[in-house]
Amino acid sequence: MLKLVSIDLQRGFTDYAKGKSVSFLKNVFFPFLKENNIKTAEVVSDYRLERLGHKTETTNPDNNSYDSIVPKELLTGTRWIKCMHSPLWIRENGGVKSIKPGVPYQDTDLFNKWVKETFGDPLKNTPVVYGLAMEICVHLFVQELYHLGYCPIVIYETTDPMNERIKYKKEIANYTSLKLYSKVISFDEFKEMIMKGE
Repeated sequence: MLKLVSIDLQRGFTDYAKGKSVSFLKNVFFPFLKENNIKTAEVVSDYRLERLGHKTETTNPDNNSYDSIVPKELLTGTRWIKCMHSPLWIRENGGVKSIKPGVPYQDTDLFNKWVKETFGDPLKNTPVVYGLAMEICVHLFVQELYHLGYCPIVIYETTDPMNERIKYKKEIANYTSLKLYSKVISFDEFKEMIMKGE
């Protein structure tokens, strides 16, 4: 069974993304999910400072940069809130407004528990991953799923690299370790899988 999850589709990223994926998500992908009653899990980021090695914040729960563009009626399960590019990094008070967040730390046990609750048996279910950015947070997320025994899928039209690497999107999809950790498919291929009841 296919199990969907969005990565970092928050206004702090989507409002400034120059690729075509955000428009595709809003105008094609989300309407398709609604029409077919398909739900999605969600991963978001709390990038408030302090974060070791980082000097700027792009998503803050105290303003609209933290807001998700995924329609609420499509969401299911518990939202995973990370605070670094890797989904393993979390923090105290992550996603909580008006409270100073804690210093980032790794919690692999909690992440693994969330993955199991969200995607179930890796021998029976296939995670379908979409969002931003293709070569960073999406890449690191599918890498973790792969190491937990899943065979994740990434839908090509629903993701983009960082703005400065948009022209390398095809190369990232086909010639980097993203292809090792996931299968990159087209939206049409995804639709065929849905119609077949996968």
